[in-house]
Amino acid sequence: MIRYGRASDEGEGGIKENNWTLVPSKYIEFVDHDLEIDYPKEMARIQQEMKELMHREKESQKMLEEAFRGIEYIYVRQSIRSKKKSLSR
Repeated sequence: MIRYGRASDEGEGGIKENNWTLVPSKYIEFVDHDLEIDYPKEMARIQQEMKELMHREKESQKMLEEAFRGIEYIYVRQSIRSKKKSLSR
């Protein structure tokens, strides 16, 4: 029985009498999942994924540059028009 964050020997026959321990590793088996990983295969997968992400980033950067070029073109065109209007007045 646990009381106020401390083990108590009272109730359920007591921890000492039942040879219980509060260390979870005694009751929970440790499974090393790292041993199940095929590291060369996993590294190849990660490298391929990174190549794809870098390619997508380059494509995204190109699209962004084209969009800004379009915005700049519109801005320059509007500036020229407004200057022509102000000159014609």
